Amino acid sequence: MGIVRTTPSIIATAPPGLGGFGVLSFEIQQLISHLNLIILHGPDTSLMTHQLLRVTMETYTLETGIPGDPAKLPGVSYTTRNCWITQTLHDMKQYNISLSSDFEGLSSWCHDDIFIMDRMRKLYSGNTLAIINKVRMYLRVVTWSDLVSADGSHYDENLLWGIQGHEHPSPSRFRYRWPVIPTPTKSERELWNHSLRLAFEISITPGRNTPL
Repeated sequence: MGIVRTTPSIIATAPPGLGGFGVLSFEIQQLISHLNLIILHGPDTSLMTHQLLRVTMETYTLETGIPGDPAKLPGVSYTTRNCWITQTLHDMKQYNISLSSDFEGLSSWCHDDIFIMDRMRKLYSGNTLAIINKVRMYLRVVTWSDLVSADGSHYDENLLWGIQGHEHPSPSRFRYRWPVIPTPTKSERELWNHSLRLAFEISITPGRNTPL
C-alpha cells in the first residue's frame, strides 16, 4: 500500500491501533539506511563504497579540526551543512546511538601540540567560528605546530596573516587531502589574525618574524 506524500506525518507515523499507518518517520528511516551503509560497507576494504565512505569521514574530520574517531566527535556548528554524514552523526547523538570506526583521526606533530579548533571553540561561536575555520581550511593547518617554522623558533608570518605561504610548509599541508577553499576576504583574514593573537597569546609585529 502506498501513502500519499501529502499525508500529515502525525497520521503516517501513528500506530494502526490509533488510526495511523504505523510508518517509521522518514528521518528515522533515513538514519537506519545510513547506519546500514556504514556498518555493512565500512569494514570491507575491497568495496568502492568503503573507499568513498572513508574519504567522506576523513574529510568531515578535517573540516572539524578536532582529533579522534570521526564517529565519536562532538557535534559542531561550523562544518558544511546539509551533508548526509553530518546529519547522520547529529541524529546518532539525538537517539543515543554509538559507533566505533577504524577511520584515522587527525595527527599532532609534537609533544603537547594544540589543535587550533579545540582552542577556538572555547572562545568563539556561530558565524565567527565558521569564518575562522574557513581561513584555517584555506591555509591547510590543523595544529599550533603547523603555524611555526621547522626549527620551532618563530611563527610563519604568512600563516598568521591568513596568507598561504610556502616558506615553512606545515606538516598538515601534505598529510591530508584538502578541499579547495575560496580565498578569504580582508575582513576574514583580520578576524583570523585577531583570533590567533587571542587564543595563543601572540604578540605580532607586521613585517618582522614573530618569536614563540
